[in-house]
Amino acid sequence: MNTTTKIWQAQLYSTLDYDYANVPINLDKARDLAASLHKGQPCYLVLFSELDMEIVNVIRVFHDIVTLERGQKGSSPNIWPPGTFISAKITAKMLKDLHLDKSALLENNHQAVETDEGDIVTLYAQHS
Repeated sequence: MNTTTKIWQAQLYSTLDYDYANVPINLDKARDLAASLHKGQPCYLVLFSELDMEIVNVIRVFHDIVTLERGQKGSSPNIWPPGTFISAKITAKMLKDLHLDKSALLENNHQAVETDEGDIVTLYAQHS
């Protein structure tokens, strides 16, 4: 991975409750995400804090609203406050904590790559 390449990451603009699927993010970040989606193929991202994480699949992006399929790949939906990071980098530690086989995130996702550190990156940023 080129060190100048930026991994896609954004912050939530509002609370994402257990049973919610839609959340607003920065408009430029949403546009990058929408441009990278491929119909019928998964786009896994991770919501995370120091204490918890949740893998989500992006279903659609409309304007600055991202629609998510919650609690993917063995993770559980959680309440995420405004400012929570949503990222295309799922670290090796996260994978280990979830007892998740990397191939589960790599299969059917031609954009996803494994880094030398064992992390999975599902999307790179287009804007700096």
